[in-house]
Amino acid sequence: MNRDIWTIVFNDDEELFLLKNQIQSLITFENTLPYSIIINEIDCTATREKMRSAEIFDLLESAPFETNVYDAGQIVSYTELHKSQSYINQQILKLHAHKRSKCDEQVILDAKNVALSYRPIENFHPKRHIQQPNNFFGCYEHFVQRWYPGQKLIPIRPPSTPYLFKKEILEALEADFYTRENYIMHLQEFYHPRSKYFKKLDKRVNPRLKVQCISEFFIYNLFEQKYDSDYQELTGPPMHILWLTNPLDDEKEPEAASFLSLHRKRVKNLGIKKAQLLIDRKIKEGNKNEKGAKTLT
Repeated sequence: MNRDIWTIVFNDDEELFLLKNQIQSLITFENTLPYSIIINEIDCTATREKMRSAEIFDLLESAPFETNVYDAGQIVSYTELHKSQSYINQQILKLHAHKRSKCDEQVILDAKNVALSYRPIENFHPKRHIQQPNNFFGCYEHFVQRWYPGQKLIPIRPPSTPYLFKKEILEALEADFYTRENYIMHLQEFYHPRSKYFKKLDKRVNPRLKVQCISEFFIYNLFEQKYDSDYQELTGPPMHILWLTNPLDDEKEPEAASFLSLHRKRVKNLGIKKAQLLIDRKIKEGNKNEKGAKTLT
């Protein structure tokens, strides 16, 4: 299969804790695809040292699949990164991982995605559309008008990981902006909802915090639908994610989940020891379910 896996991380203890669990889970569940990490920092020295101390590099060396670790400056020029908004840089880096990839497809993970099933990315298919955006309203509105003038709503894939990119689409996306400078300028821009409809949605979803930066996933999929004459909403069974957002979720069975999603903020609230016990339990349950399914077949 001509695809690989990319995860973008930054200098945060809980983030790197989740990264280590992600790598271990991919080893446990027999991933075979190339796996690369991008460190979202201007100076990656401290982050690399933390990764070394946490034995992440040792774990990568033991993995039975190809692994790579890149500094942000090895993906894009440091002059093309936002000077103060690391979240924007994370999205810019995701849109440029293909430049270092040897594959036609790139699957984007967050560190919070920990595998619960065998070869989960090999079996991954894009998610079904949602009928209207669930956030990033200004960005969505701007790029709908850019590529679909006169239309208000274009159904779109939800902006959550795992997310599938195609190198051909990403190269065409950049070319659509004519110059490199224009492309980067649009990726660094802030977008405010302009119509009453999207202003109302934004006020309801984001009463305190206005999310006005880009959504790399919305930009990609809006353009993908316009560019790809063979585009399909769904290309296979959707991937199930076990979201662990609160204590009630912790009691849910993984069942057919391919990944769990545990945000670093919840890890901080739980503490590393409790978070590790929770992850270990879910991996054990997922492993048991997988073995049971194989026995039945």
